Amino acid sequence: MLLSSRRAAVSGSHQQRCAPRVSHVVCVARLGTKPAVEKGKAPAKLAKAAKAAPTGASAAAPRKFEDPEEYRLWPTNIYIPALYYNAVLAGEILFYAALADAAFSGDWSRIGVLTPEQEVLAGKAFYFIMSAHAAVGVISAAYATRVQYPVLDAGVRGFLFGTLGLYDVYVRTHEDFSHRPTDN
Repeated sequence: MLLSSRRAAVSGSHQQRCAPRVSHVVCVARLGTKPAVEKGKAPAKLAKAAKAAPTGASAAAPRKFEDPEEYRLWPTNIYIPALYYNAVLAGEILFYAALADAAFSGDWSRIGVLTPEQEVLAGKAFYFIMSAHAAVGVISAAYATRVQYPVLDAGVRGFLFGTLGLYDVYVRTHEDFSHRPTDN
């Protein structure tokens, strides 16, 4: 493929970059690089990468992650059903929504439930918790990248639920944490 005529006119030359494919090397023109393919011969590194690339169904099929039926309470061998775990997650979200409402609406001090000082304290607590959750969301996304779990899903779980979200991503990627061991 050639660059558009505008880019080619600016650079004054057509240069190529090669990307390995399963069975052949495809060259793409690119500015600022040396030609990687001369007279149809691929560099040794690209040839090795093309041979090592997976083929067939294993290359195209993404890894499947199922929702766990139960969660193991670490480090014990106590298992709780996913329904109870999800209820805890929902309760956590409701708590954060109530904390944000108490901190920023002003209604609670107006009706006398909280003092203005307590509302300021609730706001600081909310900012601290959400900052920590943002950090855990980044950690969850980085872990998801490592284990080939959907990154956006892991990041959102980490941000919304904090360490419970990180643990949820871990459980979803490790079958031994979400299923009871079978007795043989």
